[in-house]
Amino acid sequence: MNGTRTPEDVFDFSDNMEEFLDLEKKILAAADTKKIVNSHREQAKILEELDGVIEDISNVYDPAVHDREPLEEVFATKIDILYGMARRFHPLSEYGIETMKRAVACRQDFEELAGPFITRITQDNIERFDDLLPDDLIEDIIVGKLQALGAIRSRGKELFGVGAIVFDIDSVGETEQDAQEVLRVSWLYVDEDWRERGIANSLVGELVSFMAETGTAAMTVDFYADDSAELYGNLFSEWHFRFAGGVTPELAFTLSDISEQSAFEKYEDKATPLVELADREEKLLVRDFLLGDEYQGYLNRETLPEDYIETELSSFAGSKTRPDGLLLAHRYPSGKISIEYNGSRGEGDDRTEEMLGALAYTATLKYDRSTEVVMNERYVEDGELLDELFRRQKGQYMIEGILTPPFETIGAEDVARFIEESTED
Repeated sequence: MNGTRTPEDVFDFSDNMEEFLDLEKKILAAADTKKIVNSHREQAKILEELDGVIEDISNVYDPAVHDREPLEEVFATKIDILYGMARRFHPLSEYGIETMKRAVACRQDFEELAGPFITRITQDNIERFDDLLPDDLIEDIIVGKLQALGAIRSRGKELFGVGAIVFDIDSVGETEQDAQEVLRVSWLYVDEDWRERGIANSLVGELVSFMAETGTAAMTVDFYADDSAELYGNLFSEWHFRFAGGVTPELAFTLSDISEQSAFEKYEDKATPLVELADREEKLLVRDFLLGDEYQGYLNRETLPEDYIETELSSFAGSKTRPDGLLLAHRYPSGKISIEYNGSRGEGDDRTEEMLGALAYTATLKYDRSTEVVMNERYVEDGELLDELFRRQKGQYMIEGILTPPFETIGAEDVARFIEESTED
């Protein structure tokens, strides 16, 4: 399909364009209904055809003159096929990694030609993805707690977001020497009008490619065991994630689950709200005395605004000069209160009770009783204490998937041998 064509030949939606459109529809239909034949040889033929179309269009494409929609469809189809081939044996095998590199290179070729296709979501462009992300996640992305990638498509000259994947990278290990990085996916969403076009596949593929490139030890995804579980399960199982079920370590309760507010009055003076600290130096003194290196680094992030921690809900126990307990809370745009940190020295659960009690007392005075409060269970060792403070805690059932490198890798020669043997059979 190579050869010289004028812009009119390629972009005039007339008889000359029908060849491209028919091929595009055929490939898209095959991809969407998973009727692409399982033979790599036949997929390679489709890719060869696509490469011819891409070369023809690339030679004449002018972003100032032409809409990019036809270009998006053909590049997206090629990327989707490549990621499908990469994960057939294992995406982190030698063959899978090389094939994912081809997919990333294809995306980069598109972006050099026509602009953003898969982009990092930042404060500068997050408005494009407003309808795809909850407000609480938007805040965490803006302040740098979480990272996100977004898929962009066009209509005429307008660009807009059609999908987003949110993640963070944790360092896991008992010691600094043992620490390994784990990429954790916390959100994946594609606009309903743009589903079954390979967008979720390409977003996951970008992260798996990043994982392979950086040597990240594992990639995980958590999703609720609800109506969406089958969709997530099908997608991530195709990427060779292994699954297990369990209750989320995040405990949740509403202020209505708290006993009568009067029962918490005894905690009013037990812990000192951070809002009462005179200046930033005092706050730093308390914080640095109590926090480990990990959380000090978290709070010192340049992107984290000074008012991120809700000082009326956050508190410390003990004296200013020798504090022995610290609780840090943040209130999200949705109104949800998140306990970001709870730690103590010495008297342990006594200090935890005082600080959680103080938070409950203040929150019930300030906010609606339907307000949700969430915290990680690791912040409270004594379950009976939680039962005493809060009548009900909700731990939601989650499904966790994990992707790790295969025990044995598969190279391009192995794939070629497999195809040859399959053909002989």
